[in-house]
Amino acid sequence: MSDVALPPRSRIDRVGIALSAACVAHCLASPVLAVGAAAAGVELAEEGVHTGFALVAVAVGMLAFVPGYRRHRRTRVPAGAALGMALLWAPAVAGEALGALGEPLVVVTGGLLLVQAHRWNRSFCTGCAMCTPAYLDPSIGRG
Repeated sequence: MSDVALPPRSRIDRVGIALSAACVAHCLASPVLAVGAAAAGVELAEEGVHTGFALVAVAVGMLAFVPGYRRHRRTRVPAGAALGMALLWAPAVAGEALGALGEPLVVVTGGLLLVQAHRWNRSFCTGCAMCTPAYLDPSIGRG
């Protein structure tokens, strides 16, 4: 890792990437956990976990994507983010219509789209003079 600090916007995208990846990992592991829990006679409260992940993903996404778009005007970031968020929420809206296989596929695709949107947003910020700490911190000279 370098000695150069990441721009503040880049940090929130790192958090978003980590949370979106955790959401994907949770979704991929859920069927295995459900089978193991059923074999052990334990019932899992899955719905609250999914809703919690989705709410956090939307909140972190808004903190990253709105300022990122306002600064860089790259439409692929909010487009990818909006589609990813919509896919995360699809099971809550569609209910059982997605089926046992469709729900994890939709949610994993949404999580992966959010990871990619955060990666794009981060790449635009790390390569942008307006996002550098010197630009954002008035106590540092802008040279």
